Amino acid sequence: FQRERYWLDRDGVHVPSGTPRGTGAARRFAGLTGAERAELVSEVITEELALALGRGGSGSVAPTETFTELGLNSLSAMELRGRLASVTGVRLPVTVLFDHPTVEQLTKVVDELLEEAETKEDTEAGQGGAVAAGATARNVPVPAAEAAAPAPAASSPLMSLFRSACASGRISEGLRLLGAAAHLREEAASPAAPRPPIRFARGAGQAALVCLPSFVAPASPYQFARFASVFRGERDVYALTAAGYADGEPLPESVGALVRAQADAVRACVDGRPFVLVGYSSGGWLAQAVAEELAAGDRPERVVLLDSYLPDDPEILRIQSTLFDELATKPEVADLVDDANLTAMGRHLDLFRGWTPRRAAAPTLMVRAEELPGGEVGARSRWPLAHVEVSVPGSHVSMIDEFADTTARAVASWLRPSR
Repeated sequence: FQRERYWLDRDGVHVPSGTPRGTGAARRFAGLTGAERAELVSEVITEELALALGRGGSGSVAPTETFTELGLNSLSAMELRGRLASVTGVRLPVTVLFDHPTVEQLTKVVDELLEEAETKEDTEAGQGGAVAAGATARNVPVPAAEAAAPAPAASSPLMSLFRSACASGRISEGLRLLGAAAHLREEAASPAAPRPPIRFARGAGQAALVCLPSFVAPASPYQFARFASVFRGERDVYALTAAGYADGEPLPESVGALVRAQADAVRACVDGRPFVLVGYSSGGWLAQAVAEELAAGDRPERVVLLDSYLPDDPEILRIQSTLFDELATKPEVADLVDDANLTAMGRHLDLFRGWTPRRAAAPTLMVRAEELPGGEVGARSRWPLAHVEVSVPGSHVSMIDEFADTTARAVASWLRPSR
C-alpha cells in the first residue's frame, strides 16, 4: 500500500490523487485490505481535521489528542462531519466526533462503517440483487454530494410548537409548554451523575476551570471550546453537562437534587485539586448554587459568571429570544436538539424560577457583554452579591463565540495572582 497525495475536487473535498473524477466516494476505498483501508481513513481524517483547524498540515495533529483539545467546536465539528461523509460515502451520526473524539477512535468507527457497507454490497451482488435507487441503507455508501448534505432535521411536534411560540413572541407560553411536557418524564430525587466531563485544555500548576453551560438547549458543553483554547498549557479546563439532557436520563425533581448531583460531578472531576467554577448565562445560576453547596468542604477558589442575569430579570426574555432564535435559524444547532433537550431545558428553567443567590461562597467575577440584550441601551441589572465586574466586546452570544478569546483573556487576567 502506497501513501497517496490528495487533491481538491470541484466540491472542495479531498480525494486521493489517483481517483478519477466522478468516481463514487466508496470506490476510493475499494480493493484495499483492512489495514490499507484503515490507514487511508486515518490519513483522510487527519488531513480534513487539519484543514478544519486551519493548520498547515496533517503532521500537526496527534492521533490520540482529543478534538476538543485541538480546538474543534460544535460548528467546525458539524462541518468536518459533512466533509468526512462526502469523502468516505458513509452516513455519520450527528454526534460521531464527540462520541469518538480522537483520530484514532474515529478511524476505527469509520473503517467499521466502510467494511459494513462493503460486506453489504458484496452480499447483494452475490444474490444477484442491487440496492434499489433511493433505498440507501443508513451506512451504505452514497454519492458524495448526498452524503455531505446533512439529512433534514426531523422536527418533532414539541419542537414545532415551541418554535411557533417563539416566532410569535410568546416565549413564556412556549417555556410553560416545555415545563408541562417535562412532567411526563421520569424524575429522580437523586439523579444519576451527569456524563463524564469533557477536557478542553491541559495545564499544570494552576487551579482547573470547571465550566457549566447554559440551560438553553442543546446545553452543549462544547460552547466552551473556543474559550478554553486560551488556557492551553496554562491550566486544565473541563466542561460538565446538567442531568436529564440525554434520552434515558431522569430529570431532577428539585433544585436541591440538581445542585447535589452537579456538586458530586465537580468533586469527581477535580479529585481534590484546586478549581474555579465558571458558569455561562443560566449556567451561572448553577455555578453559584454549586459553590454554595461546596462551601463547607471542597469549595472553589473562585467563581466566574459569564453574563448571568437573575432568573426573574426582565432582560432574560430578550436574551432567551436571541438564544431560541438559533434553534430556528442555525441547522448546526437544531441538529443537536431533540425532545429530551427541550424538556430538560424546560425543567431546569422551571426549577430556578424565583431563585436568588444566598451568599458569596468565593470571590466572584462577573463578565458582562458590552452589547446589551436586544440592542437596548442604559443601565443593566446587577448581580446582588459582592463581585468584581468587567466588560468585554460582543453580545451575550458572541462573547462566548467569536469574541471568546477576549472573554477568556479577561478571565485569565482576573485569575492571575497579583504581584
